[in-house]
Amino acid sequence: MLSFLATKLYRTVRNLRLKSRGISHCAHCKNCWGVVQGYDIPFAPGRAMFPVCTECFPKLDADQVIAYCNELVDVWFTQGLHGEDSFEIRRDVAESVRQLKRPPVL
Repeated sequence: MLSFLATKLYRTVRNLRLKSRGISHCAHCKNCWGVVQGYDIPFAPGRAMFPVCTECFPKLDADQVIAYCNELVDVWFTQGLHGEDSFEIRRDVAESVRQLKRPPVL
């Protein structure tokens, strides 16, 4: 129990420090990238996004992950960070997430 509380306290303090520096976070659990590791979701050769962390990705279904990806794409285009067509990125991300979430073939 003490270990759990110590871990929780560490994460809380670390999140506060990182958020004050403008570090982004997992869209699901809200832990900063300095506390959790992003789960890479490829959407083009050599390009990926990480809207959720490696802890949250397995807990979410494909539609939930796709919704978080689309929120990130919205931010990219609102801030002018991508000159590409958002429809193509959304389509490619959705396809990639569905492949990543597909059960392994035995």
